[in-house]
Amino acid sequence: TAQLLNASAVFAVGFLMRPVGGWLMGIYGDRYGRKAGLTLSVTLMCAGSLLIALTPGYATIGVAAPALLVLARLMQGIS
Repeated sequence: TAQLLNASAVFAVGFLMRPVGGWLMGIYGDRYGRKAGLTLSVTLMCAGSLLIALTPGYATIGVAAPALLVLARLMQGIS
């Protein structure tokens, strides 16, 4: 049950960051242009996906594994 709740929380963080990301990317796009905003958005999404793919398991790095997954989902949610 605890693992299921942890997995759900990791995905929930990404969904909760979407409105914040829309607001931040809107400000960035207004200030620096649509092309720069799109480039930043795609770069953050790629970086978050790469971090998820390369993060070792809990048995290897311990508590840092879920922390890195949450960071990656935050990056994806913002983008």
